Amino acid sequence: MRKLVFQFLTILLFISCVSNKEFAKLQNELKQNEKAQASLAVKLTELIKENTNNKQELAVLKRAYKRWANDSITIAESLTEANEALDALRKSNQTLKGNYEELLNHSGSRHQKLIRQLGEKEQLLKQQELAVNDQKNKLVNLEKTLSQREARVQELEAIIQKQEESVGQLKEKITSALIGFDDSELSVEVKDGKVYVSLSNKLLFKSGSISVDPKGVEALKKLGAALSQNSDVNILIEGHTDADQFAAKSSMKDNWDLSVLRATSIVRILSKEVAPERITCAGRGEYVPVASNETVEGKSKNRRTEIILTPDLSALFEILDAN
Repeated sequence: MRKLVFQFLTILLFISCVSNKEFAKLQNELKQNEKAQASLAVKLTELIKENTNNKQELAVLKRAYKRWANDSITIAESLTEANEALDALRKSNQTLKGNYEELLNHSGSRHQKLIRQLGEKEQLLKQQELAVNDQKNKLVNLEKTLSQREARVQELEAIIQKQEESVGQLKEKITSALIGFDDSELSVEVKDGKVYVSLSNKLLFKSGSISVDPKGVEALKKLGAALSQNSDVNILIEGHTDADQFAAKSSMKDNWDLSVLRATSIVRILSKEVAPERITCAGRGEYVPVASNETVEGKSKNRRTEIILTPDLSALFEILDAN
């Protein structure tokens, strides 16, 4: 309790030393950071939505491929039937020609009737030949289309499989790097094609503080060393709090500020190991709880920082754009 009072008095003394101009400048910079962070969060949501749409498109392509395969079988059966009908017409034509030659010397109505029947059969034969050729062309075009669609589906499936394998390997690497920390302090899991590293405030921060504890720094350094070997992984750091009202200190006004500043503190540690351009910082306040805020245990779970690791999906997007 004495330590908290001392820290509070120290912060008050620091505030009194800061000019109004500097304080206003800090407030302006904080607002700009909040806008930038909101924009990055929107962009991330759009990328997740695009990834979901890509998977839905893949499912539609698979269904279309199955439908076209069935159509190909139907056309092939129709072509067989048409060929059989064509053979029958040819035989009938030969019979008529034989009858015509046999009755060539006869005059009258029967002779004219045979000539008419022969002309009708020949016309029907031409129509059947045109129909068969049309069916053949359709079958060739359909087989070509099916082949192209199948190749695209296989290419998309291969990329998605590769991404899933990369996510699994990344989870194993992160889990191995963080061996030695208690399950109540951190967890590593895969959700929606991403690796979520959840770090509790028990490991990272004291109550109301934005300075990372030494044990938390150790965990973050190990995590950063593992991520430095995966240059194709984007990193999102999200700060979360419980629903208790925040007692305003210094420039922090509420849980939004606290969650953002804690995420920023973690960025500064990770950026020593990982290229800063790969990192996005965000604060979610108390608005994305993982447990009830009605219990002490639930609040403890909600006070956390989530480091969300997303593999690079540019190869998948390039294929979708090309098609």
